[in-house]
Amino acid sequence: MVALRSSKSATWDTGALLGELNSSPFLTFFLHSKNLNMESSANTLVGTAYYMAPEVFSASRPGGRTYDGRAVDIWACGVMLLVLLRGAYPFTVRDDSEALKRGSELAEAGHLQQLLASLVDDSLPHASPACKALLHSTIRVEPAARPTAAALLAEPWLEACAAEMPNTSTWVPAPPPAQSLEEMQRIVDGLAYL
Repeated sequence: MVALRSSKSATWDTGALLGELNSSPFLTFFLHSKNLNMESSANTLVGTAYYMAPEVFSASRPGGRTYDGRAVDIWACGVMLLVLLRGAYPFTVRDDSEALKRGSELAEAGHLQQLLASLVDDSLPHASPACKALLHSTIRVEPAARPTAAALLAEPWLEACAAEMPNTSTWVPAPPPAQSLEEMQRIVDGLAYL
């Protein structure tokens, strides 16, 4: 079992976070996963500030505690869904370092969950009550109060969405990589000499 701890929403056409909002969204995972079967605990500040759960911010402070990577992933999934539905991040800043500072301030003051909950309630007039309930369940301050991944997948709103999805055999495959596999292998081989 793996906790990702650093997930982002992105777009196929630009590869940039929230690129053009009219492009196809997808989910990407980065290098901060944690094998939950090993004897180690998550205790580092990793990820993108917009998606970080409050406990990730507090882990980086002196005397910070470890956190459950699975509960952090559920929080991040909720924020990703909120970002995709709103078309905007939860707060506006100039750059990643400012986002980290702002997220940390909100989390430390106990206002991060309040901000997200108000965005769910006030900025999604088109969202159904079931969608809003799902979002609220993912952004609970207490990690143990968040649903598990299995429980989240059984949520009525997600089940209804899945029933409306086309057969996966009709989906358009991902675009080919910008570089050939041979070219990527040459780059990796070249790194061995550094």
